[in-house]
Amino acid sequence: MSFPAVLTRDDMEALDTRELDLLPLRQKVGATHGKPLALGGQNLLDALSRPDRFRILRHGAGGQILARNGLALAEAQHLLRQAYGGVVAFECPTVHTVMDRATGKLLVPLMFLRIDAPRAYRLDLLRLLAPCSLKPDATTLERGRIVVRAELPLARLIGLERQVIDRTDGAAHVLCWLARYGPVSGVAWEGLQA
Repeated sequence: MSFPAVLTRDDMEALDTRELDLLPLRQKVGATHGKPLALGGQNLLDALSRPDRFRILRHGAGGQILARNGLALAEAQHLLRQAYGGVVAFECPTVHTVMDRATGKLLVPLMFLRIDAPRAYRLDLLRLLAPCSLKPDATTLERGRIVVRAELPLARLIGLERQVIDRTDGAAHVLCWLARYGPVSGVAWEGLQA
C-alpha cells in the first residue's frame, strides 16, 4: 500500500515555513519490509501530531517527523511504533539548516539547553557533556543541585537529552528549545557532521 498522494513542493510551500523552522530536528520514516509505508491520510497524521512539539508529515513512500528537540522526536517515534507496530523504520535524524541569502552563510539551529540535576550526578553529567565543549561558566552549583545553561548547535544535542535522563535515573530536569538560527564556523560545522 502507498500513500494516496506524495507531499509535493507546492504542498511544502503552502505550509507555514516559519512553523517548520521551529521544528528543526528531522527524521524520515519508512517501512521495515522495503515497501511503501501506508501511514494514512494527512488528517490522521495531524491527529497524531503535537504541533507544539512535533509534526508527522507524509513524505514520498513514507513519512517525516519534524521535531522541536530530541525528547519530542523520541515521543513521535514512540507514538508511531504504538500506532503501526514493527513495520515502522526510522532513518538517522538530521538537522534543518537555512541559507542566509544576504550573506550566503549556512545557519544552523542553536538550542538553549538547561539541565537541573541533583549534585550527586555532577561528575557523570560533566563527563557526558564534555564532547559538547561547554563554556566554563555554563555550569553552576545552586544549593544541592548542578545547573547547566548553554547555547549549543542542535547537531551536538541529538540523543543527549535522553542520555541525561537515563544517566540520572530520571532525577534531572532537561529543557531544550530553539534559541535562534546562527552561523557556525567551518571547523565547528565539520565536527558536527562527523
